Amino acid sequence: FEAVKAALRRLSEGMKKTKYKREEKVLEILKKSKVSVYDGDAVLITEDPLKVEDKFRVNLGKNWVYLVEKNQIPKSGAGIVRKTEGCTTIIIDSPEEIEEVPGVVAYLTSVLSEQGVNVFEFISCWKYTIIVVHKRDSLRAYELLSQILG
Repeated sequence: FEAVKAALRRLSEGMKKTKYKREEKVLEILKKSKVSVYDGDAVLITEDPLKVEDKFRVNLGKNWVYLVEKNQIPKSGAGIVRKTEGCTTIIIDSPEEIEEVPGVVAYLTSVLSEQGVNVFEFISCWKYTIIVVHKRDSLRAYELLSQILG
C-alpha cells in the first residue's frame, strides 16, 4: 500500500510540473495576442443557406450558423431555426504558433466559465479565436481576457 501511495505522489508531482509548463506556453501565446470586440451582432441558425452579408458562416450539414450585424437579420422566414440578438463578438488574433500549443481553447473557456461568463458560440480557426457572448456578459469577458492578454 505504501509503495502505491508513493508512486501516486510521484505521478502527481510530475503531472503538476507538466501542467505548469503547458500553462506557461499557453500564457506565452496569449500575451502575444490581440483582442477586438464587436457589439450589436446576432447569431442565426438556419435550415438553408441565406443570402446575407455575414461576418462568418458555418455549414453544419443539416444547419447553417451565421454571425451577422443586427441590420443584416432577415425580416422573416428564411428557414430560421433560432435567432439570438444582442450578442457581442470577441475575436482574439494570436500568433500562428497557437496551432502547435495544446490547451489554449481550454484555458480561455475555463477562465470565462469560472467567472460566470456563458460562451454560447465559439469558433477556433487558424490563428483566430471567435467567442460570442450575450451583451450582458461582454464587459466581464473583455475584462478577463484583457487581464490574460496583458
